[in-house]
Amino acid sequence: MDTLKQKMSSLTPFAKKHKVTIVGSGNWGSTIAKVVAENTAAHSEIFEKDVQMWVYEEEITVPKSSQHYDASSDLSTKPQKLTHLINHFHENVKYLPGIPLPKNVIANPSLTNAVKDSTILVFNLPHQFIGGICKQLRGHILPYARGISCIKGVNVQEDSVSLFSEVIGKELDIYCGALSGANIANEVAQEKFSETTVAYDPPSVDSQNPTPATSRGPSPASSHADLTQLAHRDVSGKASGVKLKPLPQEYPALDHSTLKTLFHRTYFQVRVVSDVAGVSLGGALKNIIAIAAGFVDGLGWGDNAKAAVMRIGLLEMVKFGKQFFGKTIQPRTFTEESAGVADLITTCAGGRNHRCAKLSVQRGVPIEEVEAQELNGQKLQGTLTAVEVNHFLKIQGMEKEFPLFTAVYEILQGRAKVEDLPQLIEGSGEIQPFSNNKNLYKSPPLATTQTEPEYPPTSQPDSSSKPFVISSPISDSVSSAGMLPATTHTADKKLTMTSPSSKSLPIASSSSSPFLVPPHPLSTSRYHRQLLVPSISIRGQEAISKAKPLFPFQAHHQASPLTHRIFM
Repeated sequence: MDTLKQKMSSLTPFAKKHKVTIVGSGNWGSTIAKVVAENTAAHSEIFEKDVQMWVYEEEITVPKSSQHYDASSDLSTKPQKLTHLINHFHENVKYLPGIPLPKNVIANPSLTNAVKDSTILVFNLPHQFIGGICKQLRGHILPYARGISCIKGVNVQEDSVSLFSEVIGKELDIYCGALSGANIANEVAQEKFSETTVAYDPPSVDSQNPTPATSRGPSPASSHADLTQLAHRDVSGKASGVKLKPLPQEYPALDHSTLKTLFHRTYFQVRVVSDVAGVSLGGALKNIIAIAAGFVDGLGWGDNAKAAVMRIGLLEMVKFGKQFFGKTIQPRTFTEESAGVADLITTCAGGRNHRCAKLSVQRGVPIEEVEAQELNGQKLQGTLTAVEVNHFLKIQGMEKEFPLFTAVYEILQGRAKVEDLPQLIEGSGEIQPFSNNKNLYKSPPLATTQTEPEYPPTSQPDSSSKPFVISSPISDSVSSAGMLPATTHTADKKLTMTSPSSKSLPIASSSSSPFLVPPHPLSTSRYHRQLLVPSISIRGQEAISKAKPLFPFQAHHQASPLTHRIFM
């Protein structure tokens, strides 16, 4: 098999392969190094096999609980450099103990040597260190290198907030995407099934291949553009000050497909999107919410309380994104991708921010004390992010717009009690994260054969029309409980439908039996919309109005409390 791979590799049309460096070697950094090294070894036609992993050098003693501990060996009884232990045992015995690393992971204590000639840099370290690391890297990386940030946090200035993928890009004059998802490092390292999201919007300068000529001649001149002159835009939608250098054509294209090949494993499944802002914010802001969830669990308030905190937190995440990154962010990233709601659920159930917040309440000590006791030298991201986000919101005069974020900050500062959390966030359920996009949920018109009806219709119903009843296992108690709007509307009687007898049947209603119009999406959840009106959604009505019935409509169908009606 190895011989076959070598032969296939020799057939690649590219003269050069991508070299990958992992900048960071903590719990999550070592896990990502393991995933990446497995894939570089399996795809030698695209990547160089060896993966450099920069390690902040320190001397440690192999713990007695380690499988590598040997009382007769100096490696175990005397302090050793961490890089030496990783390369000798192929295991990060301090930050990822018990997990074998592929032999092609090379621990390197020299940052500048580790990134030498690398085209792909994966940043995975606490966000408070990224500024200093970038300063050390200037002038030591390829000018056309590309980055992926696994850093959870946001960069807050006096009057602005930015993503660390943007900070890295501006500091190093490169393009940087992001990786985030429901990924507890130890579970991924143990190859338990999980998902992640990679966000990467390939810069235009990397798409330099001209439109090929066809059998009818070359492409029109208007289709040709000097892509190297197109301004790169940041996640705010503005022209970036970074002037990117194009990736040479000797390398395989660095696009969604290549990045999926780099990170995807059967146990670590990847979806690649272009929404860098959404993926980055999801990974940063969820840590603040996880602290609130930990407070609630520490008090023993139960799952209802934690679910409420998570719901409010999700709304504030989306609102923050729309408010400050509205030009490029996609709200569906927060609900459809692993980097959104899935990451929030995981972090609020078993992440380090949740765990430390819970223990701080149970032990009655500051969360910083728990951090020092429990994290083996690693740092919480949620506490620092809460401080930075609050600082920014205070300058913007928007603390009250984000009551949960503000409440977590006040509790961390000792100015509020954990028990006061319900009062601090009271009323936050009224947040409308999509309010800036008024047309986003505008219902499409019903399909018509003549005149389109008004919405809501104002014409009088035809009392002579006869009902066609569609059964539904929903009782009237659902509507009375407020899950459906109290009012319904009727369609214009000019709407017609052709029956098997070729007669034109008006779609109308009697005043006592109007047909049901689906509730406005903002009045209930997506789940309830699908549950309560499965047979008569807008698309369903359109399909009914266009279709030919398989049987004549029977006027003798009787309505019951368990039916929704469409009158024809």
